[in-house]
Amino acid sequence: MRQRHTDRSRRQDGFTLIEIMVVIVILGILAGVVSFGVIRYIDDARVRQAMLQIANLKNALDAFKLDTGNYPSQEEGLGALLEPPADERAAKQWKGPYLESDEIPNDPWGNAYLYQVSEYPGTGVERVEIISYGKDGAQGGESYNADVSNRKLSD
Repeated sequence: MRQRHTDRSRRQDGFTLIEIMVVIVILGILAGVVSFGVIRYIDDARVRQAMLQIANLKNALDAFKLDTGNYPSQEEGLGALLEPPADERAAKQWKGPYLESDEIPNDPWGNAYLYQVSEYPGTGVERVEIISYGKDGAQGGESYNADVSNRKLSD
């Protein structure tokens, strides 16, 4: 009689393999749903961070232009915000560095920002564009792969 009692208590102790597998599947589904939401929020935050960094770089470029009379050339690029320009006249008027950090930040995906200087057609007025190619690092794209630039922010 003692033997039967021990067998019954052994069967009631612990979980069966099926019960453990059901719990693991449920945990996997929950983890998948939660991670999808978290990844979406991370991507949204990176796009917003790129917009803020571009706006800060544009403000620094505007301060550079106020001091020197021109935006940095295409060749000088964003580096002119940290180091005086090669042009002697502009170097005398330079009041930088125009950024708090010691280096130009990369976009939130680790790529360098693209800096382009152009002219409004027929006006002689300079326009600058700071571009991040987004999550995929390639020109164009949609959603999180879309380009982010100061021109798109002001449109």
